[in-house]
Amino acid sequence: MSELAWKDIRGHFSWDGPGAYLNTSAEGLWPRDADVAFARYAEAKQRGALGRPALATIEAQAREAVARLLGGDPADVAFVSSTSRALDAAVGLVDIPEGSNVVMLDSEFPTAIVTGQRLREAGAELRLVPAMGIATAGERELAERVDERTVVVVVSSVSFITGRRVDIGELRRLLGPRRPVLIVDAIQSAGLVDLPLDDIDVLVFGTYKWLLGPHGLAVIHRNPRTMADRVPAYRGWRGVADAFDPERLRRHRLHEDARRLEDGMPNYLGLAVLLESLRFLETLGLAARAERTAELLEVLVAGLAARGIAYGPVEPDRRVGIVTIPTPDADAVAARLASEGIHVWGREGVLRVSPYIYNTPEELERFVERLAVPDGHAA
Repeated sequence: MSELAWKDIRGHFSWDGPGAYLNTSAEGLWPRDADVAFARYAEAKQRGALGRPALATIEAQAREAVARLLGGDPADVAFVSSTSRALDAAVGLVDIPEGSNVVMLDSEFPTAIVTGQRLREAGAELRLVPAMGIATAGERELAERVDERTVVVVVSSVSFITGRRVDIGELRRLLGPRRPVLIVDAIQSAGLVDLPLDDIDVLVFGTYKWLLGPHGLAVIHRNPRTMADRVPAYRGWRGVADAFDPERLRRHRLHEDARRLEDGMPNYLGLAVLLESLRFLETLGLAARAERTAELLEVLVAGLAARGIAYGPVEPDRRVGIVTIPTPDADAVAARLASEGIHVWGREGVLRVSPYIYNTPEELERFVERLAVPDGHAA
């Protein structure tokens, strides 16, 4: 697409604030195209139980849209309320015998860290691999901590704090014949990259960032080749193949597909919104979205490099949507920029900048012009 065409994309969004919104890794903007979802949901809901077939259609269409996004099968897609719930469901599929261990980077989002601590309480050793101080994405460091007692490896495909992309295929290769369950949190990459589903046992991600979807909705993709016989640690009536079977008081049978991971009534409004957002993104195409985002990041890093400002990831093939800038007073810098109409994320000693399809090169240039940080090392 031409630069002019990309500027036209801005008209699909209601953002009318001054300056630049460069914080998609925290929260994606809402496309106007998704507004029709409210009317569609309301029309069905206003009919009470008579609207259930229409809601079921929304759910089925959203499941198919997610499968297209991933290049997978709708039967392997389940919907839950959040990435945290999805991750909890994923680790619940794994037996945790006494003396086993769980491996993850220490740069994981708190959701994963808390999950690892819960598994430690269940008797597993939690092996946290230092990531903030290493210059690589962590594949080799993770693999080196895995042994015959490792039952789970949890990793984000893109780190929320360093912005580094982990090569999931390379990680699986480095694990070699050892086959711990590999759980991947893709909330910072779903919608921007192709994910190697064959190498991932359970994939989880929320929908409100790069997918421009709603809160209260997340996806689980279960690898049918490696996880089909795994039983969730909880039961919900939606996970049961026939919850109203005449024999229900004596037994139940779980769905054979990923729906066994679902619990109660889904977030139909959220599914309606997600469906419209995915339809909008499909009109642009994954390759075009990824290329545009990469172009914007190149404008950003070129400006930072010209001013001698440290940033990371340095390697272009490790950057997916996020560039981080080390500064000890990140919160204060982010607050100052926000007062000037430039919105980024500042915490944990880094500024996190994450432009997307609704941004322009000029907005990145303005950010660099207004940025003033002390010398430091790239995150």
